[in-house]
Amino acid sequence: PEIMAAYHDHPLSGHFGTGRTWSMLRNTYYWPRMKETITSHIKSCDKCSQFHVDRHKPPGFLQPIQPPNEVFQVLGMDWWGPTTTSLSGNRYVLVITDRLSGY
Repeated sequence: PEIMAAYHDHPLSGHFGTGRTWSMLRNTYYWPRMKETITSHIKSCDKCSQFHVDRHKPPGFLQPIQPPNEVFQVLGMDWWGPTTTSLSGNRYVLVITDRLSGY
């Protein structure tokens, strides 16, 4: 129905998935086989198939990572924040950890 397209396809709608689109529509509208229609519409949506890429690795393709042999051979980095602004105007901390020693 046009109502479903308006809720899903409109530029301000966000192109949400089946669950969220159904949750928004079911409070106001009803038609037979509503969830199946929504699922079918979203699966056939060109924008969703183009931009909503599944980022999960398929099971079975993960490989173990060999531990490093020396300190500082492999480092891990991450941001921490935002925190309260420091006197020099910084709000984030760059955390670097050695993968072998943990420090």
